Amino acid sequence: MLRISDPERLWRRLCVCAFEDFGLVDLGVTAQVTAVAASKTFRMVLGEGRVVRYLIGLLCACPKDRRLDDLAALGSMVFADPAYLRLLEDGELGGVIAPLVHEAARLLGSCERPVPRRSFRSIVPEACERILAAMERDGRIDAGMLELCVKAVRVSRCILPMLLPIAIEATDEAGGRGEAQEQELDPVPLIDGVPAYAFDGFTRSGRAVLAQLGKEEPELRTLLAPLPAGARIDVLHHLLFFAEGGRCNSLLKDPLADELTLAAYACGARLSQDEALGAIGLMRRALPAVHRLRAVLAPSVTHLLKEELS
Repeated sequence: MLRISDPERLWRRLCVCAFEDFGLVDLGVTAQVTAVAASKTFRMVLGEGRVVRYLIGLLCACPKDRRLDDLAALGSMVFADPAYLRLLEDGELGGVIAPLVHEAARLLGSCERPVPRRSFRSIVPEACERILAAMERDGRIDAGMLELCVKAVRVSRCILPMLLPIAIEATDEAGGRGEAQEQELDPVPLIDGVPAYAFDGFTRSGRAVLAQLGKEEPELRTLLAPLPAGARIDVLHHLLFFAEGGRCNSLLKDPLADELTLAAYACGARLSQDEALGAIGLMRRALPAVHRLRAVLAPSVTHLLKEELS
């Protein structure tokens, strides 16, 4: 992306990743990524390739924390259908999670606007800045957090920086941040030189894989049978995301982070929490079949990618 495709998108996405994948782990590193992404002059003076390698190295050395992404997903679900909020009230941390997700949903409603003829929503920076300024006046954030979140909203053009202050508050209320724990990750095959997980449910070839998988795997077919036909690919996408794409090493673990992940499992899969855990285990066991289908359906995409890179 830096050399031949879209350098500005690279810097925007790197800022998104600092919030989405690293959450509360090291706000000093997040602030560095945000500041560099916001300053093209700084990057050009030091050399963009040199700077991006340094920042990616910093991030990769950190434990991972996905709570902001889980919170954003839950907030989107509750914004679209407030009935989801009742499911969150019954959990072990329902008294913390339900108000937290409710506030996330309200932030989405205030800070994002629909884009005509598109499935996504766009951020409204002015609305974000007004809300953050109100948080500072109310003593919920300090000047440093205000500066970080305002700058990150402008650079990333996403809602995640708005969720950082409320996630910190809720984490402290739920017992504080936990310790990073190692997770055993499954080996990932290469498909024509590209890691297999690149062909996920966000890509056309990945969705073709999921459609075929839903037909071939009897247990998945049984799981999907009660769902409307139009929802089945989305549920498989969700299960694959958590079975494969949501696994990180090492991962920050604490009561709020664990409960948010479990709630995101369940709501996105339209299942109870126990059923969702079982369904994600089922998808993990199906990963060899996923890789086999990817090897059949994805090579044409990798050839195009290699031609572009050469």
